[in-house]
Order: sequence, then structure tokens, then C-alpha cells
Amino acid sequence: MERLEKLTSEKVIRSKDYQGIVRGVPTGMYADRESYGNAPVLVLILDEKLPCKFRANPYSHRHIIMKNIDKTEKYLKSSSNLVVSFTPDDENENLAIASAFVDQSIRTRTPVEVDGEYKAGIFYSKFLKIGVWGFGFPGYKMPFEGRSE
Repeated sequence: MERLEKLTSEKVIRSKDYQGIVRGVPTGMYADRESYGNAPVLVLILDEKLPCKFRANPYSHRHIIMKNIDKTEKYLKSSSNLVVSFTPDDENENLAIASAFVDQSIRTRTPVEVDGEYKAGIFYSKFLKIGVWGFGFPGYKMPFEGRSE
């Protein structure tokens, strides 16, 4: 079985661009659940040098578009083949819990693992692992992306 490589912050920064996992100790953190286009954001600094950004979906875009679903169409007695359905998500709460764990990691100097893509000096992240806890976020998609799925 092939083992995934986990780079240090310094190796990621030297590589100029990287996609994968970085392991390090968080030394700073910022979390905001309402700014930045109404999308929750978490930023942490690994090893005093690598900024890692996580972003949840904007509150105003919490819906799923379903296409060609016969049961839904029959239920609505509509000939429309496009139905918008509100689906609550808990990304905001996950971001708050992840922030608490990051805060604890900063105080205890416990390493974390971050999965994402490094470009232009920032590690854009979608997954954070702290101990046995994992937190996934959708990353940096614009509101209109993914609607054709």
C-alpha cells in the first residue's frame, strides 16, 4: 500500500505549488462566521509561516438543485423539471468546532494535518484533521459553481 506524503510547512513553501497534505503546529488562528460574502472562514498559520484558509458555503446559497426527479415532480404535480430544495447544512457549526480545536492545538502545540492546494503563498484547504477529529469544507467555489451537477 502506498503511503501518502505529508510535507512540512517549509517544504510546501519552497515547492511554490503543491497539492496534498501538510502537517504542522498551528501558531495563530482567525475565524469569522459572517464576513467575506456571508461565508464562514477559518484561517490558521502553521509553524509561524504557512497561512491555511478554509471556507464554508455562503449562507445565501444553501440549497440543492435537483433535475428530472419523477417522485418530486409527481408530488408537486408540476411539469417543471427543475426543483429547488432547501437543505440545511452544519458547516457553520463545524467551523466553530474546528476553531475551538485549533485554539486548543495552539495552546498545547499539538500538530494538525491540512489537505488542500498551495498557490500564491496561501494553502487553500478543504480538510482539517486534529487528533482523531476531521473537518471537511467545500473550499473556494463561487455560488454558481456546482449547479450543473
